[in-house]
Amino acid sequence: EEATREYERIITLDPENREARLFLATLYAQQKRYPKAIRTVQELLRLDPHLVVGYYYLGRIYLETNRLPDAKKEFLRVLTMDPKFIPAMFDLGVTLEREHQYSRALSMYRRILRAHPRNSKVWTSIARLYLIMNRYGDAQNAFLKIKELERNDPAADLNISLICLEQKLP
Repeated sequence: EEATREYERIITLDPENREARLFLATLYAQQKRYPKAIRTVQELLRLDPHLVVGYYYLGRIYLETNRLPDAKKEFLRVLTMDPKFIPAMFDLGVTLEREHQYSRALSMYRRILRAHPRNSKVWTSIARLYLIMNRYGDAQNAFLKIKELERNDPAADLNISLICLEQKLP
């Protein structure tokens, strides 16, 4: 609350302070004051309509509040402005997953892997999607990749074991 009041004071003194607006919007979102967070980011984007990170944070707030079409629109806008913005790619993948567009989510995650092939968070998302899609062999391979990247990942071991059990069942 104290930080929120301080950023609000900074904006009162310096209405064009973009950094303060971004931090304030982030604080509002953390406090689950989503309408204020959205308004604050929108005000920031009125000041600077080319601020890629502003659209990204707006998309994050929409994703957090389950406004999936709005989130997707903002993440796509970010990727139009900056095609290599990895956090937007990942969050677009999450959004597509929540919309049950699993193949499109997989494509987005694979796009990240082209730039960062050792990203275990992305491999975990891919493995989970393969399980949802009943593609057990692909899921097993993804978990093996996670195990290669994170040597002591008990979840990968457990999932590999469960997949083996599942494949032996009638």
